[in-house]
Amino acid sequence: MRKPLDFFIQLVTDPSDTAEMRLQKSVLGTSGVLMSTCGIIWGIVLFFGGERQVSLIPFTYVLISLLNVLVFQLTRNYRWFLNIDLTNSLILPFAVLVGLGGFVQSGAVVTWSLIAPLRATNRQATGDPRRTLARRDWPSQIYPL
Repeated sequence: MRKPLDFFIQLVTDPSDTAEMRLQKSVLGTSGVLMSTCGIIWGIVLFFGGERQVSLIPFTYVLISLLNVLVFQLTRNYRWFLNIDLTNSLILPFAVLVGLGGFVQSGAVVTWSLIAPLRATNRQATGDPRRTLARRDWPSQIYPL
């Protein structure tokens, strides 16, 4: 498992990165691989569980994550990469929740979205983590409305 993770870490890091930035990007690469693996498993479970349309949502998450890595390779814009990654992992659970018919029917799958604010505080390059949390959890603020 170490070799594939090293490959993804190399995709998102740069030799000119500071030690702190390299660590943040390493966490980004590792968590992205793990989240995408979970997305594939989640999509397969939903597909074979009879929720074929809803199973497309986790597979879409994986596709967006892969495209995000490719765009990052071309632009090296870490801030953009971080925002797309976190928004993707925040919106996915809400989309699945809606697709499955609500909180109870989805088995409280929306709690998966709690990972996004935790990842945001872990990987915020600059600034106050509380501001990052406030900016990243907007769906959880409007969902009860």
